[in-house]
Amino acid sequence: MENLYTRYYRQREWTAKNLWRYSDYEIEYDTKLKVTQTKSRLNEAFPDPPNDEFDLQLLTGGHVNLDHLDCGFGRDSGKFGRGSWAARPSGAPLNVWGTGEFALLTLSFPWQRLANDINQETGRDVSHLGRVHEGMRKDSYVEVLATQLWNARHSETLHKDSLITMLIHRLWRLSALGESDQDRAKHPLDKDRLKRVIEYLHSQFLDPLSLKDVADIAGLSKYHLLRAFKESTGLTPHAYLRRLRANHGKKLLEKGHSFIDAAYAAGFADQAHFTRTFKTFYRLTPGQYFALCRS
Repeated sequence: MENLYTRYYRQREWTAKNLWRYSDYEIEYDTKLKVTQTKSRLNEAFPDPPNDEFDLQLLTGGHVNLDHLDCGFGRDSGKFGRGSWAARPSGAPLNVWGTGEFALLTLSFPWQRLANDINQETGRDVSHLGRVHEGMRKDSYVEVLATQLWNARHSETLHKDSLITMLIHRLWRLSALGESDQDRAKHPLDKDRLKRVIEYLHSQFLDPLSLKDVADIAGLSKYHLLRAFKESTGLTPHAYLRRLRANHGKKLLEKGHSFIDAAYAAGFADQAHFTRTFKTFYRLTPGQYFALCRS
């Protein structure tokens, strides 16, 4: 979990083979499998021979002039800039030849877990994501989610689970392999499910939770739970949890607890996180609110 390294290369010409992962950070995808995120500036950025992971590579800086891109579903070439990305299916080598200095963010997923999530959402068994693998492409939603996932690498599991789930669903939508019934209709949670989920969040808001924990309470898939809960409350489960914690911290401040004690007692990792969250919901910093309570 602590193998975070940075290496920089300034070569203008490169052949992408074999050496590739220099800046790794692993986050839990479930109790046994990991999703690895890599952010690096490399002269050799893509894996060959093939492995069993699904890799998504996003250009976050610079550009590449590709003479040859092949990730198993046709070949591509051209000049690509920031926001362009390529995805390699499990078992296919990704070979690239070209020139250019660039910064690259790589997300590597255990393919079987990704395929299982798609199967749960759609009822389809998949071995690839079709059109997604045809070459370099741009999609602002994928770019935002991948970047947020990197920025959230130190965040709690519920937040990272939600971003991963939304990213997988977006990639499925881009695959052109079909859509699920859940894609065609948007419905809020029924009253019983919503009550169960809200009671669970209120009872567990100080504990580390995964999206699967919350989805199991509702008896829904993770993506369906995400969308239906937001339809019902206007918030994601993670945002709702943050509001519960901020409110708990607010009550502690009203009782005279110090800013530091309130932050940790409300389940925040540090004072800065407490301040950002508190200000989001109450438009005041905890210190300002504490001063108001004492005036």
